[in-house]
Amino acid sequence: MLPRPVVPHQDHVNELYRAVSKGKACWQYVETGLYLSAFGAMGMNHARCSASFFKNSGAGSRLAFTDRHVRAALTNPISDRDWEPVRKSVWDFVQFRNMLAHFEVFHLTDVDRAQANPPTVYNVILSSNHMYAAERDHERITALSIEAIDANSERLRELAYEVFYFVIDHFPAQAFIGKGLPPFAVRHLELFRVSPRPSEFLGF
Repeated sequence: MLPRPVVPHQDHVNELYRAVSKGKACWQYVETGLYLSAFGAMGMNHARCSASFFKNSGAGSRLAFTDRHVRAALTNPISDRDWEPVRKSVWDFVQFRNMLAHFEVFHLTDVDRAQANPPTVYNVILSSNHMYAAERDHERITALSIEAIDANSERLRELAYEVFYFVIDHFPAQAFIGKGLPPFAVRHLELFRVSPRPSEFLGF
């Protein structure tokens, strides 16, 4: 039997895993909103739209796919202007999502942690893989602290609301009925339509 590995600051590592899991879960709501945006714009059935959307690998490619079809569908300049800030907000988080998908845990010494910018109270961070030469050098690394991941995850939660409100504001309910969407997705959209909109999203 190999000796059990000694992991410094195991409690910090566990907290990093919690934060990463939350970030990945929050992103999935944004991606669902992107899919429903594309679905409303394309006007095809779920099987065909799903095949077209998910053959695009990566968050950036799926956003570009959605952007192309939404812009083609929204001929009203006002609607197009409504989409642009949503698209830009999603794009701003693509790199964050990609770091959550391709990373390694980087252990900090107390000296490293004292030099971290922005500061963190934890001795572990999420960093790009040290074998990826284009993203790493020997002096500074691109990384996310647990505090940054939690803050970004909360923003992703808000962004998911923005995308869903864009969908219901610009595509009628009929665009989603009778086209093979899973029933829970149709119910979810209808709940957004009939429920009072939180005050922070009244502008969407």
